[in-house]
Amino acid sequence: MASCGLLRGGYEACPDSGAEEPWWQLVGEPDSRCLGYLQAVGQVHEAESLLREGIQKNPNNGRLHLNLGNLQDQIGQRDAALASYQRAITLDPQNAVFHYNLGLLYDEMGREADALNSLQESQRLAPDPLTEEHIRKIRDRTHSKSAEPSR
Repeated sequence: MASCGLLRGGYEACPDSGAEEPWWQLVGEPDSRCLGYLQAVGQVHEAESLLREGIQKNPNNGRLHLNLGNLQDQIGQRDAALASYQRAITLDPQNAVFHYNLGLLYDEMGREADALNSLQESQRLAPDPLTEEHIRKIRDRTHSKSAEPSR
């Protein structure tokens, strides 16, 4: 695991002091590049452990909950991802990224109305063409479903 700079147990050398400090005291959350590396090399459980350790030490950090939700969604744990995203939003309801990720998850789950609500909230908080495109696609899809003749 040395490739991502974190040592087992969630410690890394503090660049300023040369001492080993818990990573959550250095940056407040695991480095996203490290998490991405761990996921890319198939060490999903190690990434999850780092996130859970960070959440235990810093339970009010919405980004940790978001990153855990992203990981859970990636490995097919949608209900757990849903809970993680909802917790992130509870902690920081003004974060557009949290609403965006929740909206995408709702869409994956076939919950179009919830997806639209979350994506529209994301768009309200931080207008973005990609979010607008997702909103349009869901609206088009739900409109075409309602226009199909009944059998």
